[in-house]
Amino acid sequence: MRGLRCFIAGCLLGLTVAAAAAPKLSVALSRNDCLPGDLIELRVSMTHDAPADFDLELPEDDAVEWVARHHGPLQYNSGVYTREDVVVFQPAEPGPLVLKGLRVTVRADATETEETLALPEIHVRSYGITDDSFAPEPLPVDKSAAERYTFLPWFVGFAALLVALLVFALRKKRPREASPSEDRSATRELAEILESPELPLAHIERLLATQPDDFSDRLRAALEQAVYGRSADRDELRLLLEMEVAP
Repeated sequence: MRGLRCFIAGCLLGLTVAAAAAPKLSVALSRNDCLPGDLIELRVSMTHDAPADFDLELPEDDAVEWVARHHGPLQYNSGVYTREDVVVFQPAEPGPLVLKGLRVTVRADATETEETLALPEIHVRSYGITDDSFAPEPLPVDKSAAERYTFLPWFVGFAALLVALLVFALRKKRPREASPSEDRSATRELAEILESPELPLAHIERLLATQPDDFSDRLRAALEQAVYGRSADRDELRLLLEMEVAP
């Protein structure tokens, strides 16, 4: 009987140690309130007391567009191994957004386990509807309305005269041709950014968001790696840009 108790206690102790040594996963979003098209950063991190790795499987969802992904290296610090994946995506439409089917396959201690990550709901706000009607608001009616109506014909005539003068001035003004120095193509703006002493990554991110089709796939991938992977190589970007604009 005593031997059976020792055996059960040993099993429970082994299970407790194994559970305590299991890799720990954490998930974080850079924001959970945004507009359609805003960039959101998803970070999936794992910590373990032994070397371990994981694979992140992104679900296919029409409500999001996956923009970039960075697979971080395994790092060791103070007896703890850590690794992190960073994924950048954009919501495609307004409304509540919940990413489902985000799966992680963890490889640790010669075993392989699969987990499904739960993410908080993202509130994607609408841009709203604006009233483009030029109809004037109705004038308030009170006891002094008669006095204001006597001023209205003069004001309407003055406004009509201003509109006529403005139309005449716009017709007389000839369109000015843009000089070569005003060429603000994406490749030229990128060349100026790469010559900046501090390499402003925020400007490169704006170019990727506003003019993504002005770059080749290879150059665009290198720019995304520089912005979202935080591993910008100025010389490599210059070389790719020179190949891009070479005749």
